[in-house]
Amino acid sequence: MGFISYYLKSKTKYPPRIYVFYNSELWRDRNLRPMGLYGKSPFISRRMTFYEEREMEGATRLKYWQYESFETFIVDEFRQELSDSFIETLMEKIKYFPLSDKIKDIEYYRQLYIKYPFPPTKEEIRQEKAALKEKLKVEKHAERVRLKAAKKAALKAEKQQVEAEKKRKESEAVFSLVKISPGKRNVADKTQKDNLNQLSLF
Repeated sequence: MGFISYYLKSKTKYPPRIYVFYNSELWRDRNLRPMGLYGKSPFISRRMTFYEEREMEGATRLKYWQYESFETFIVDEFRQELSDSFIETLMEKIKYFPLSDKIKDIEYYRQLYIKYPFPPTKEEIRQEKAALKEKLKVEKHAERVRLKAAKKAALKAEKQQVEAEKKRKESEAVFSLVKISPGKRNVADKTQKDNLNQLSLF
């Protein structure tokens, strides 16, 4: 029975990757050199499943897979019908490895596997990308509408504030006129009274 070995390849001029080698006992260091794994050791290995052995029957070339995202990698591991305990161990060993996405809970990948028990076809991938593009377009439009409405509301509030301030100043000006007018009348009354007093002295 053959073995499957897993390698981590840090970022160089290429993104960081996880390599999965079938029949890893047959691979030699010189075969690993093109992937930049010369002299490196796998971080974990396991026996091949029955289905993997059937897949390799009659193969004339060594086989490996490479992954740049946790999602694709872990869902593919579910497709090999591996035990949850092994997948959890695998996830624990790679959770800090900087692939293109963040690692999630095992249940998330299980649900993806249930949704896609077989690798999606090119048409399914195209449709999913188109749906995601449309979703982002709708969200972007909704955000533009929200910002436009917020800007309009802010301008309206500012206009109302300016008008309120204008009315307040006008009210203060009227109040000042009303307050000053009686004072002027009092001065006139006092002057008239003084004049009458002066007349009464004669």
